Amino acid sequence: MKLPRLLSVGLLCVCWGLISCSSSKGPLIKDKVPLTHVKGKILVDGQPTAGVIVRYYPDGPIAETRQKYLLNFQAMTFLDGSFKFQTYALGDGVPAGEYSLVFTLLEQKNSGEFERLAEEFTDRKNPFKKIKVEPGADLDLGLIELKSVEPNKQLSSL
Repeated sequence: MKLPRLLSVGLLCVCWGLISCSSSKGPLIKDKVPLTHVKGKILVDGQPTAGVIVRYYPDGPIAETRQKYLLNFQAMTFLDGSFKFQTYALGDGVPAGEYSLVFTLLEQKNSGEFERLAEEFTDRKNPFKKIKVEPGADLDLGLIELKSVEPNKQLSSL
């Protein structure tokens, strides 16, 4: 009687050990394309602002074609307003190519979320800024100045 129970407990311990030692980072990405570092700093109304979402959309073909990465091309500004583009990991860069940049800064109110930036910065069809990333030539976008609008002047929440 004790042997089956002992074997069950032993097997459970081995399984638990395997699960707890496995990586939580997800599967490794093979055949990564070369990336170029892109960074910058955002000022909203002249002040460094945290929480600005910078979305960068490829304007044409780029070396990385895996759909899950193309849908996640975005970065968020840190407390000092700085940001770094990423493809596989925080700040690792992006494949060479041309990109349209769109900016979002959401504010939470009791009545919902409101976009704090003027429409000229948030419109994907008419992007505020376009960049060209050359292979192996790190790109510093410098200061990008944006302007806010009052949330109560907006017609609707998002």
